[in-house]
Amino acid sequence: MGREVITSITIKAPASKVWSILTDFAEYPQWNPFLKSLEITSEGKELKEGSRLKVTMKLPGDSPMTFKPKVLVAEKGRELRWLGVTGMKGIFDGEHRFVLEEADGQTILTHGERFTGIFVGVFMSLKGKKVVEAFKSVNTALKERAEVQV
Repeated sequence: MGREVITSITIKAPASKVWSILTDFAEYPQWNPFLKSLEITSEGKELKEGSRLKVTMKLPGDSPMTFKPKVLVAEKGRELRWLGVTGMKGIFDGEHRFVLEEADGQTILTHGERFTGIFVGVFMSLKGKKVVEAFKSVNTALKERAEVQV
């Protein structure tokens, strides 16, 4: 059984600018209200399929949580997707994604996550609204940062 959260926003900036901000992980503490820190921990520190990340997230009103997902897709200017596993696979897993689609100099950002595992129902009943709120806050902050820099 799985559950999915999908949010989107239109950003008045080209996808290359949005991608640049989205993948400048050192700057996350300056603007990202949900993903408090993100670093590439794999050898070479290159963002690519198979890379390992260290991500610290904080839902509104909760304590920060750190996990170490694996990058599934890192297609420059188009998509960043990773899979985080809590404990053993199948307990509580999240496939997080940012998808960028450019049209007429603007970017449609789709920001979502597919949750799977035996604790998904409990998690979503307790934290689902906070997850949606957190994703929307990232979208808005990214939009504001990108549109100022255009």
